[in-house]
Order: sequence, then C-alpha cells, then structure tokens
Amino acid sequence: MTQRPLSGLERVWLAADRMAPPFVNQCVLTDLPAFDTARLEAAVARAAAVHPGVCVRLCGRLRSLRWDADGPPPRFTTPADPAWAAPDERDAPWLRTPLDPRKGPVCEIVALQGATPATRHIIIRTHHAALDGRGTQLFVEDLLAAYAGEAVRGAESGPTYDLDLARTHASKPRAEPPADAASPTGASGPGDAHLWRRVTLPKLPSPVLPRVLLALAQAARAQGATGPLRIGLPVDLRRYTPDLRASANLTGVAPLTLPDPLPSLDALRVLVDAAAAGPDAAAHVLAADTLRGTPVWLMALAGRLAAPSLRRKGRYPISASVSNLGRHAYALDGHPIAAFWIPPPSPGLPLFMSTCGNASALELCAGSPAGVGGDGRLDALLASMVEALQ
Repeated sequence: MTQRPLSGLERVWLAADRMAPPFVNQCVLTDLPAFDTARLEAAVARAAAVHPGVCVRLCGRLRSLRWDADGPPPRFTTPADPAWAAPDERDAPWLRTPLDPRKGPVCEIVALQGATPATRHIIIRTHHAALDGRGTQLFVEDLLAAYAGEAVRGAESGPTYDLDLARTHASKPRAEPPADAASPTGASGPGDAHLWRRVTLPKLPSPVLPRVLLALAQAARAQGATGPLRIGLPVDLRRYTPDLRASANLTGVAPLTLPDPLPSLDALRVLVDAAAAGPDAAAHVLAADTLRGTPVWLMALAGRLAAPSLRRKGRYPISASVSNLGRHAYALDGHPIAAFWIPPPSPGLPLFMSTCGNASALELCAGSPAGVGGDGRLDALLASMVEALQ
C-alpha cells in the first residue's frame, strides 16, 4: 500500500481546515454542454483508479501522521435543480460540504446539470492537506480524458513529499515575514465568513502574472491601502523534477514585497521570475517541517487567536496570495470549456486570488474574510483591477 508522511506544510493546511472549514481546492469547470451524468461518474472511477491521491486517508498521530492510499474513492453528487451561475459563494451550499481527511473521502465531484451552459458545472473538490492545486489539475486532466474515452496517465500519491524536493534547493528554513504588510482593501474589521468573487476578462498578453500583480497593487492603493504590499507566490516544486507526476502538496510559497513606487511591467517580471527560481519557496517547506511534532489542534488555536489581532492592526505577514494555475485547453465532448479555482478561506490572509485561463479568456477569482472584503470592498478592488487590466 502506498504511503507518504504528512509533511509540515500539510499539517498547516489541516490546521487551516479546523480554523475555517472546508480548506479545499475547488476547480469549477463551467460553460459546459449538456453532459451524461452516468458517463461522468464512470470517468471519475476510471481516473481515480490511477490517482491514488484522491483516495488517501490520514493515519497515525503527531509525528507519525501519514497518508495511506486505502481510503474511499471520490464522492459523486448531483444536486437537484441547480441555477447557480458561479459569480460568488451565494446559493452554492455544495461548496461548503466538508471533506474528512481521517475517514475520507478527500475528493468530491459535484455535477450540476443546469438548463444553460452558464449553469452547468463540474466541480472537482480536493482536501488541500491531501492534494495541492497542481495535483488536483492532474486529476482533472485525466477525468476529462476518461470522459472522452482517451488514455489516462495517472499520478503517484507517494512516497514523494515536499521535503524530498525542498532539501535539494534550500539549505535552511526561512523566517516568516513580519506582520507589517497592508490589506489590499485598505480596511480590516471583525468577521470571518468567507467571501469570493469571480470575474472573466479577455485573454491577456504575456506576462500574465506580473500584469495581474501590478493591477492588484494599483487597485490596493486606490482603495486606500498604505504600507508594504507583500505577495505570497505559490511555487510548484515539481519544477525541480519535471517528469514527476505526483498529487501531494509539492508547493512552497515565496514572499515578494512589491517596490514602492511600483516598477515597470518588465522589471516586475524579473522580480517574479527571481522569486520563483530562488530558494524561498523550498525554504518555506523546510520551515514548516519544524511543526511536524506540533498538535494540529494547537496550531489551529494559535491561528484563531492571531487572526483578530492582525485585523485590528490592519497589518499581516502577507497582503495577498496569488496562485497562477496557468492556461488550459479543457474540452468536453469536443466543446472548449472554461475553468476557475475558488480560493480556500484563510482568516489570517486578507486576500487569496487565483488566476487561470484558456485560449480566449482569463479567470480571476478572489476570496477574503468578510471583515476585510465585505461591504463591497472586495467588489470595488476587483472592479479597479478589471479597469487596470483592460
């Protein structure tokens, strides 16, 4: 039976799940043609057979915690009469269903067979402590291939884990950034409820991520944000082993404090590339490894106590995490389809944004605690970003 140790960073995501459940990756395939639900369910089973990472469960305790690939297969659900058009979190209770890392399943597929392409969605949900975004993407790719009757490639669930990759690219853990960074909305207050908003833009010219970061910084200043703007950049450590197909959490985070005044697009591109290629993301994994003996309940308690203080002061270690999930060419029955990723809730992070695109569009999805993004502040931030990007 395949196993891998629970990494320190996966322990952090378990604590995040206790603080603000569910802490899950949620990939929403949308703008779909009518699809065959039975055929989709069979495709889920076929893809899961070569992706043991969607069938793991958590075993052991403290430092002996591990993922065993003997858990239940993905859950398949079909809510009745969906009319949700996927602009935000409202009227979508299926997005709040927890995934149990101990009992499983750690993966769920929600099939929404609406009356129009805008209300048809296939949502792939994975527990973030079990899989990261790229690991989930590998499963999504094989799910669509299985639905089309094509070959599936599969991905391992272990024994590779983040420490294996990080140790070869960082020599020591990095310190957590100081809590001096501004909230992009320029305001903080009580309220942990998770808000998110999705906007769709025409395809942007390269480089996409630096353009988005510049627009975010400009929008934050327009919203009244003062002080440093520090971005958390998720970096896929699979870049160090390009042939590796694995679904574990193999992502570290590199902090990038944006210069003030803001740099040119070309200069920011250099900074982003340097942050991704540097040792900070791997050093983040090494730092998290020091937590492997810490009880998850204690980590969650510390997070719950810290979040209100951060909001009262209006200062955070990271202003925003921006996860770039790249450009895809997904299709269903020969029809090109769209996809976007809903950021998981994080009370101690004022903004979590995902970007991904296809041949014709860019999807932005941004989430924040209600105390930070409520009262129209998240909407205003995104509207300002859209204006800057068009």
